[in-house]
Amino acid sequence: MKLIDTHAHLDFPQFKDDLDQVVKNAKEKGVYKIVNIGCNPERAKACLEIADRFENVFCAVGIHPDEHVKEGDFEEISKLARHKKVVAIGECGLDFFREENPDRKIQEEMFLRHINLAKSLYKPVVVHFRNAYDEALDFLIRHHDFEFVVHCFSEDLRFAEKIIELGGMISFTGILTFKNAKLIKEVASSLPLDRIMLETDCPFLAPQRYRGERCEPAYVYEIADYLADLRDLSLAEIAEITTFNAERFFGI
Repeated sequence: MKLIDTHAHLDFPQFKDDLDQVVKNAKEKGVYKIVNIGCNPERAKACLEIADRFENVFCAVGIHPDEHVKEGDFEEISKLARHKKVVAIGECGLDFFREENPDRKIQEEMFLRHINLAKSLYKPVVVHFRNAYDEALDFLIRHHDFEFVVHCFSEDLRFAEKIIELGGMISFTGILTFKNAKLIKEVASSLPLDRIMLETDCPFLAPQRYRGERCEPAYVYEIADYLADLRDLSLAEIAEITTFNAERFFGI
């Protein structure tokens, strides 16, 4: 059985003392590939250092929408995006959760720059939306001529169906396993299987069994197992489907 964690943050300080063991833990649970996400130039460089260190770790590089971009930041991301281990651009998108985040116009301009970079390099985009769902749909309706995944999906079926109509993929985290995640369970039960991928978003959002603990890529196994029960499929079938989807999407 093979699984892929399509969205991790192994460059975060929570992993500084035992990264080798974390990667080993993942392999032991069948998670044989990991896509690590760099959210600003400094973190992108750290992600690439990790990818150079581990053959089975790949990268996405971008600027998170809650980051206040400094002069030269995007140009640095554009250079890093050409590294052989970079398989996607992002995470990028729209995030209106905090008042101190950049305003909508700035976020949309930066999002579009990421999309254009991805298109120029023939790479997909890892998209982050938070407290911006109407705005996100409006943006995607105007700009949906690119391959993308909405990571850490946490909205309703209506929104998910719109994303799929626009050609996007949906990625589920350990939130799927939470007892109160009824909306997400409905989405995961209903979507076409060829549009689903799995991720941890570690070190955050550990599945219910490990709630409150540090999350790590090995826990993709827990998410896959839960999804299998939800869809009345075997774990092996869910692993095969979601791994095929991720390998096709990222080209890994």
